[in-house]
Amino acid sequence: MEKTYAKEDHTRLTELERARQELTSIMAHDMLNLIHGIVGFFDLTDRGTLTPQAPEFAEFMSMASQYSRELMLIINSILDVYKLEDGRLALNRRPVQLLELITYSMEQVRPLAVQHEVDLTLDMPEDLPLLDVDGEVIVRVLSNLLFSAIKATPPGGLVSVTAATQPGIPAMVRVSVSDTGESISAEELTQIFERFYQPARRGYRRSIGVGLTFCKQAVELHGGRIWAESEPDRGNTFHLTLPIVL
Repeated sequence: MEKTYAKEDHTRLTELERARQELTSIMAHDMLNLIHGIVGFFDLTDRGTLTPQAPEFAEFMSMASQYSRELMLIINSILDVYKLEDGRLALNRRPVQLLELITYSMEQVRPLAVQHEVDLTLDMPEDLPLLDVDGEVIVRVLSNLLFSAIKATPPGGLVSVTAATQPGIPAMVRVSVSDTGESISAEELTQIFERFYQPARRGYRRSIGVGLTFCKQAVELHGGRIWAESEPDRGNTFHLTLPIVL
């Protein structure tokens, strides 16, 4: 029996290490692509090929800014996952309006939505109670979910954010981020928040790995819950619950 357990443990560790290596390679590739885009913009500017007077200057500037935001989001997610696992991420809770957090998060990813030709919408009541959360952490959670949804949605698609009080749980507010991208399979729904999970690449790839792992750990640290739902040909929705000020 002990030998069987040892063999299973070894197999599991081998699978985790392989997944870690694959995810590290993918993240490094993605980060390098972002860095090349930023450096390319400054190279064109330094050589005088691209000047502020050029018609495309504003577009290139917006792209470089968005690439920088994406790079920061990836790096912060990696660092935060390790801090959460080590117990080194202390929450700075304060009363905050959910609308403020969602609006800021949407502005962070709006250039990416424009670039991918994806519409962003928000629908929430004005009288939601204040949240008892660390605003900076929740902004990173929402930005990760929005970034993921935009990446998974083809041009002409829609990413929508809704919020409401959680039925049956009066001390919680539920936030939902929906996309019209390719549906996530039932098998992937059970694994998508795992730290080293990497689904097969598709035409419109969603942000995976540490990004969604961070979202799960951060929401649960607040006492909330996060989960994903998907329907064939109808896209996907990520739900999270957050505590309100009592």
